[in-house]
Amino acid sequence: MLVIRIRMQLIIKDKTMVIDPRIKKILEKIQSLNYQVVIVGGYVRNSLLAITSEDYDLATNADLNQLKDIFSFSNEFIFNQEVLMLEIEYEGLKLELSRYRKEIYEGNQLVDAKLVDSFKEDTYRRDFTMNAIGYDNETYLDYHQGRKDLEDRVIRLIGDPKTRFTEDPTRILRAMRFASELNLKIDDKLINYINGNISLILDLDISSELYRIILGDNFKYILEKFEDLFIYLAHDFLSPISSSDQSLIKSKLDLIYYLIFKQNLKLDYLLIKKLNPKNKDIKFIEKYQNIINELKYRLFYEDIELMFASFGASVMEKIYQDLNGLQIINEYNLNFIEKVSKLGYLKIDQLKVTINDLPSDYTIKVKYEILKNLQKLIIKGFIENDEDQLKEYIDNNY
Repeated sequence: MLVIRIRMQLIIKDKTMVIDPRIKKILEKIQSLNYQVVIVGGYVRNSLLAITSEDYDLATNADLNQLKDIFSFSNEFIFNQEVLMLEIEYEGLKLELSRYRKEIYEGNQLVDAKLVDSFKEDTYRRDFTMNAIGYDNETYLDYHQGRKDLEDRVIRLIGDPKTRFTEDPTRILRAMRFASELNLKIDDKLINYINGNISLILDLDISSELYRIILGDNFKYILEKFEDLFIYLAHDFLSPISSSDQSLIKSKLDLIYYLIFKQNLKLDYLLIKKLNPKNKDIKFIEKYQNIINELKYRLFYEDIELMFASFGASVMEKIYQDLNGLQIINEYNLNFIEKVSKLGYLKIDQLKVTINDLPSDYTIKVKYEILKNLQKLIIKGFIENDEDQLKEYIDNNY
């Protein structure tokens, strides 16, 4: 998953955008049919922030059914028998092409979508001013002062917060994510409204947005502005992640390991649950959490061998695979795990004695525990894996 990390952005005023030649061809094809079409959304916003982007969204007043005969498409969104969006594939480029429309909600349910002819009318359904800027024929179409807000480095909502966030509560998370990733601030009115209506997002699947919010360079700002939310989610344990640590985290599972073993969050904290980990990963961490905590501190080679003997190579190799690169496990221990994995370790069936050499009145379970103890003593170097020595030890101790 891509996480944008920006140290500083430079606003480009009224500069002609650099556009992929394939996009130009698409624009020209649609315009040749006497329709309007604009580039809109993230590509325009990121271009103004001097951020490289390949995520193109187009909007048009064209009949999308007509365009289906011109462009190859992989998916479409139909609502009330109207085609509102096509996922187009053109010369290896994939993008979304949406129909200008006005959306009508009842609560958080979209109940109608009315086609409109102008991009200006279409912009009122979009979330933030910076995402409602269109670009057409080297001209910016900006009906909500989106470029001014980008210059001021502020995220502003189009419309009334109560209405727009009720329609789609994920807009709250998008505001936080944009602020965190793009190093922007959120309009004070929005901050106040969000802090008073956090319940809108608590029942949502917020894992993808939350992951990107936490890993944003401006997450410290989010923590400060939405302190109550993150105290609720993480019991006041969460702190900003340094840029050096950010670079280590490549997945949600990486982030979960990091939060548990570097920031000391617990598995039952709501923040961990909201990251939506797989059940198998949670069970693995629950079962082997103590081992991982031990591995944070330097151990001896034979300690690692004992872990292999006690928990098996598959467990130790999974720990290595999951945590290698996160700088959670001590570097010496990582090297030891790698070495034991290659060279092997003493297994029960390699002992020079067997169950048959143990007192006959012992149960199988007890005999197996004795063999495990002998395995441990040999690995620790207290006795040799020698038949006579082992039998003498058994006679003296059992």
